[in-house]
Amino acid sequence: MANMVDSKQQKLNTFEIVHTALVDAGDTATPMPAQLAGIITELSQPNAKVKQFGNTIFVAHMAPDNKAFVRAFNADTAANFVANMKMFCVYAYDELGLDVIVIPGMEDPNLVRLLKAVMQDPPYQGMGYQLSPRTDGKVLAVATIGPSRS
Repeated sequence: MANMVDSKQQKLNTFEIVHTALVDAGDTATPMPAQLAGIITELSQPNAKVKQFGNTIFVAHMAPDNKAFVRAFNADTAANFVANMKMFCVYAYDELGLDVIVIPGMEDPNLVRLLKAVMQDPPYQGMGYQLSPRTDGKVLAVATIGPSRS
């Protein structure tokens, strides 16, 4: 497991965050250079909106109808990660015009717990989420991040 870095004490750069998140994910089957190359490609896609809050990088792959597929690369503490997710939701709703975000493959049960923590004290009324187990053992999360504009 990687050492998370409290963003209130030290801000990390993009490479440090992504590297820490990949180490934390524990994929030893794929060489680190190949993982990093894939992430660089993902972050540079034309429909990708990338934003850093604390020591967490969020990438929203924009889709039609005020929706996006979202992925986070976290190197922050759990408490800061919850705060970072709330800030991302505000950014996604206000700046990107999103109503719904989809997190396609959460495999760590702690991520589900952190998502629930965000929704216990949501930044906007009307926020909510649904979880659906996938056949590969991961969880699909669909979150409404604010009042619908459609």
